[in-house]
Amino acid sequence: MVNKSDHLDFSFLPINECLPTLLGKLKEHNRVILEAMPGAGKTTAVPLAVHQAKILGQKKILMLEPRRIAARSTSNFMSQLLKENVGDTVGYSVRFEHFSGPNTKIEVVTEGILTKRLQKDPELSDIGLIIFDEFHERNLQSDLALTLTMDVQENLRDDLKILIMSATLDLDHLKSFFKNAPVVRGPESPYPVEVIHSVRDMSLDWFMPFKDLILDVLKRHEGNILVFLPGSGEILKLKKELENNWISEGAVFVKTLYGQMPKALQDEVLNLKEKPGHRFVILSTPIAETSVTIPGIKVVIDSGLSKVPFLDHDLGLTKLQLRKISKGQAKQRAGRAGRLSSGFCYRLWSEAQHNLLQEERSPEILFADLSSTVLEVANWEVPDWREMNWPTTPPIENFQKAEVLLKYLGCLNHEGKITAHGRDVLSLGIEPRLGHMVLKAKCFGLQSLAVDLTAYLLERDTSSHSRKKDQSGHFNSDLCLFLEALHDYRKLGAQAAQGLGVNPFLVKRVDETSRNLKKRFIKSLYQKQRLSEEDRAQWEASPLNIIEDLTGVVLGMAYTDRLAKRRNQNTKRYHLLSGKGAILLNEDNQAPHDFLAVGELRKKGKDFSITVSARVKEGQIQKYFGDYVKRVRETSWDQSEKIVTAFEYEKLGAITLKRYFVKDIGEEEKRTIFLEALKKDISLLPWDEGTLQWVERVMTVREWCPELNIPSVLEKDLQRKIDEWLFPFIEEVFELKDLRSKHLEEALSFFLGHEFLLKVDELAPPFFNSPTGRKVRIKYERGKNPILPIKINEMYGQTKTPTLCKGKVIMTIHLLNPAGRPVQITNRLEDFWKGSYELVRKELNRQYPKHDWPLDPLQRSPSSFSKQKKKKRD
Repeated sequence: MVNKSDHLDFSFLPINECLPTLLGKLKEHNRVILEAMPGAGKTTAVPLAVHQAKILGQKKILMLEPRRIAARSTSNFMSQLLKENVGDTVGYSVRFEHFSGPNTKIEVVTEGILTKRLQKDPELSDIGLIIFDEFHERNLQSDLALTLTMDVQENLRDDLKILIMSATLDLDHLKSFFKNAPVVRGPESPYPVEVIHSVRDMSLDWFMPFKDLILDVLKRHEGNILVFLPGSGEILKLKKELENNWISEGAVFVKTLYGQMPKALQDEVLNLKEKPGHRFVILSTPIAETSVTIPGIKVVIDSGLSKVPFLDHDLGLTKLQLRKISKGQAKQRAGRAGRLSSGFCYRLWSEAQHNLLQEERSPEILFADLSSTVLEVANWEVPDWREMNWPTTPPIENFQKAEVLLKYLGCLNHEGKITAHGRDVLSLGIEPRLGHMVLKAKCFGLQSLAVDLTAYLLERDTSSHSRKKDQSGHFNSDLCLFLEALHDYRKLGAQAAQGLGVNPFLVKRVDETSRNLKKRFIKSLYQKQRLSEEDRAQWEASPLNIIEDLTGVVLGMAYTDRLAKRRNQNTKRYHLLSGKGAILLNEDNQAPHDFLAVGELRKKGKDFSITVSARVKEGQIQKYFGDYVKRVRETSWDQSEKIVTAFEYEKLGAITLKRYFVKDIGEEEKRTIFLEALKKDISLLPWDEGTLQWVERVMTVREWCPELNIPSVLEKDLQRKIDEWLFPFIEEVFELKDLRSKHLEEALSFFLGHEFLLKVDELAPPFFNSPTGRKVRIKYERGKNPILPIKINEMYGQTKTPTLCKGKVIMTIHLLNPAGRPVQITNRLEDFWKGSYELVRKELNRQYPKHDWPLDPLQRSPSSFSKQKKKKRD
């Protein structure tokens, strides 16, 4: 309302009560915080009141809104109050739309627009106040815009004023971050909203109970109903369900409101014309939480859910995740029912569940992809981003991952400084991957196809369009199918696109976005240059043969790290350039080409499934991605053949394109790989009975005599120090076939040391000197008595059982027959001769009658010869 002095009267708005205080604080301070309830009128009244008070002189006001719909509706409403057109005193700027003129004093913009202006003109010399409205939403762009604005205020424009506004704020954090800025609090709502929680806890299967709640509330209350849902997919599904229930009720109309709707349809909802007997149920995403007013809303029904972007570290992608809202968001949504009168808010969750919600939503900067933010910061040219005054400091890991991606795309150099290519990408105002794709495609005259791809990737709604299934439950991840439908839509109209099974509404939206992007890109890339006919032709819509042949190539320019090769001809599994694996699902009608460019992956169990893709021909890889193809020589240990082998590979990241066998390998190269193999696998050494028994002897003495502190020679201990004890003894050895037992024996002796070696030989000798003078190997095994396998006739006349370790350890004697098989096992030799020998003798005499088996072995001299050999010897 305008009073007689041509000043607006805000007495019809609750915020009017605190406007004098707010204006006073803004005169005295350059940083102020305003907290006011939903529906108080702060978005409308504050910028107009500041402008009328002439606090800023001739300087302008910029007000940031987190959504385009809010920017448009707010500027429209303020212009209506002033009885002017949008673009006069009040204007707005959002993506593809700019309504302001030379007399504009209040401009409502989205955060990306402010960031772009700051990069172009850091001083913002014509701006006196920047208002960050609905700051509680804490999206990535608002945090970045505020960080850059504060940097300008602190270093270039100490007169620049900053005002943060919201209904719900973390004031303690803000006051600390905002250097104890004064806080102005607005009045409480004059219209109470009764909140009704569900008596049951909300479950994962929430959709049908939510529909039933809406039907029940519709019967209980008069007036229009605003329903909050997490995304457009859920909105369209619920709209269909409700309309099926209300076929007989002609007075109830379902309207939808979400960001990707055409502007005309959004405006229709924001300016509903109420008719007697007519009721509206508006199904909205969170865009209706703040800064917009829908006429006649008496009841809010809240699902308690929203979709939040987060960085999937496994995929390296930003995905939308369904999450519960915070208490602050719930308060904002409930407030929509109390804008103009008392109202009701029905919540799908119980009061107990409400008490467990977060107080405020988490800042998006903590879990979103930071590649655009990092590129903006690099262009800002600060010495250290960590020293900037962030509302919430970005996680270092996410920041560094974004830097790696930007270096890969050529947007940053190896020192992290922005390159000329990076500045060109930034000037396009889209995600770095997509900006890189457009510029790279332009080098090959494919920019028109790249712009169509960009429009699709920007506009597609992942919950309802990117994987639209047919009646049989199948879908097609082939991006060519959509671009062919877009081509037919442009040539033949909407029916032609629908005939290909593609959503015509999405096709229309992508076409509009593509046209707007082309205008913006041409303006940015050519500035005031006149386009040649050849240049202009390359920006025209792509013909079908280009779409069919080169869509995968252009998509791969954005997602080079997700170029993929089929593992073999009998599978739908792929190996990505990044090293990850992925699979085409059985219900995907996309043909399993040998090479694909993958635009989107989704996690399905342990696998990554491909949901957006396009074919790439093998012959196109060298032409379009040759910079990423490397010829790599790999020398490795062939474990099956136990030899060093070498191959040269043509590799696209982790993908092997071709392999060549290398015959000639240098001796030093062989030795290096051979020694590395030994470090990993000590079993490759030429272990024989002697060296294995040496290990057992050493470990047995360790058990018998721990006080000696003999070092362990177990495999793990030898492996750990192999380069110290073995490598000095094999300096002339280049391959496994040249390694001999003597090398190992010498090295093991060195490892143990001379003193311990003597002690082991003394306490646990390798051989037993038999009474006949023959050396018999003793068998050692940890934890058991040593075994002496010896022929029975060699022990004739022996009454004492042999011992080791200075008589402390008695050996177990395996008395053998002439064939070398045990006939008696004993550790009490004297008892055997006196006891069971007679039975053994009889059995031996039966089996070996030509041998001499004496009745009294203790009276016979030991012998290692048979009866016949004995006669010959005599």
